Amino acid sequence: MGIFKRKKKFIDSKYKIGDFIRIRYKNELVFGFIYEIRLNDENEVIYTIQKGGECPIFIENHKEKDILGYVNK
Repeated sequence: MGIFKRKKKFIDSKYKIGDFIRIRYKNELVFGFIYEIRLNDENEVIYTIQKGGECPIFIENHKEKDILGYVNK
């Protein structure tokens, strides 16, 4: 009867979960929130970005270099 909790690895990234950012998605400027941060096979930081509110979509595997920056920070 053991309950094990997985310790989260620290990922050194420029943006943090919950940051309001802007990206280019399908040739449009899109605003969204950082939903998840992880590393890919080449040890590059990639993000899952939530776009929308009531019925959101998730943009996965978006690289850190492709993010245009913060909104009002």
